Amino acid sequence: MNDSKTEVLLISSKHLARKIECPSIIIGDHQVEPSDMAKSIGVIMDKHASMEDHITSVCRSAQYHLYNIGRIRKYLTREATEQLIHAFITSKLDYCNALFCGLPVKQIKRLQRLQNIAARIVTLTRTSNHITPILHELHWLPVSQRVRFKVLLLVFKCQNNMAPPYLQDLIRLYQPTRALRSTGHSRLEVPITKTNSYGNRAFCVAGPRLWNELPAELKTVPTLTTFKSKLKTFLFRQHYCNF
Repeated sequence: MNDSKTEVLLISSKHLARKIECPSIIIGDHQVEPSDMAKSIGVIMDKHASMEDHITSVCRSAQYHLYNIGRIRKYLTREATEQLIHAFITSKLDYCNALFCGLPVKQIKRLQRLQNIAARIVTLTRTSNHITPILHELHWLPVSQRVRFKVLLLVFKCQNNMAPPYLQDLIRLYQPTRALRSTGHSRLEVPITKTNSYGNRAFCVAGPRLWNELPAELKTVPTLTTFKSKLKTFLFRQHYCNF
């Protein structure tokens, strides 16, 4: 282990944090003190798994790029602007966004606000205009649906041996104690949890729960490419059902 790059992070609820204390760890001759947050593969994890620090970092970086793109928008075509938005904004919103599953609405709204600004820059729309028709015109899924898309995509990969074993082991087919009409509908087992803030956000819970909400014809799609296309169409129609 690299002493200078080693961090200790104890993740717990705010309630438990008052009762337990994370000790420092001795590695060789180096003493590693506990941290309030740690960064791994570009994601900032905090001691309460609230993702607040990571979302703040994403917002800060995206706002910087949005400001610069907005300044040169009059020199760009709509197609070129949309390419810049996807390269500098959408990529940040989508990176490891499965971790946003189950977060409070106020946190998702912070990210949605960035997408709304990006959509207005692309379409040169005023802030007084309602944003939903603009997103519908661009055929963009909102942030909440993009999170749902990513989680369901991981579940599909787990069931088709396209995901790492440690993820595949978390997904299990539902085995009822007696014969039911839903037995052959590719339902997954949803573990029972005691906490909403942590347990229900876990992939082994959120993934099967979202999967079981899909229509039967979508669960039986054979290929990844077809599943991604049909899933996006399903989520798009579901969200913009009034358009």
